Amino acid sequence: MRTVKEYTRVSYLGEEQIIPIYQYVCYVSNYDMNAIELHELYKQRSTSETWIEQVKGHAMAGSTLTDDFWANDILWQLSVFAYNISVMMRQKKSKFKKQEHRTFIEWFITVPAKITESGHQIEIKMYEHHFYKDAWEELDQLIEVA
Repeated sequence: MRTVKEYTRVSYLGEEQIIPIYQYVCYVSNYDMNAIELHELYKQRSTSETWIEQVKGHAMAGSTLTDDFWANDILWQLSVFAYNISVMMRQKKSKFKKQEHRTFIEWFITVPAKITESGHQIEIKMYEHHFYKDAWEELDQLIEVA
């Protein structure tokens, strides 16, 4: 299957032309489908495999090992629960929505900060020059609005 990826301007023998840059995809399958149907099927499969990889790698599946199966099960389920909450929190802004879970953890979870509550107000106190402070404050405002 061939699709146009982009168009580019080239100069050939003194003449300028706009030509397409093609992207090629090849599938070998025993399904009785045409190329476009196969492309859609494999695109869905690719998305599912990406999600599985994120859960395995980013929710620490298999790395929370204790001597008790049920303890490992609970720890893994809590990791998946935290992952799902973080995905829901990030849906309002495309800059956060597109971040992988590990990046999200580095930006927002492993932050040297302190959450304080006084006078029925919650405040985040962090280092004034923290690298991701602006992103943290922006996400915090999105959560407060929700």
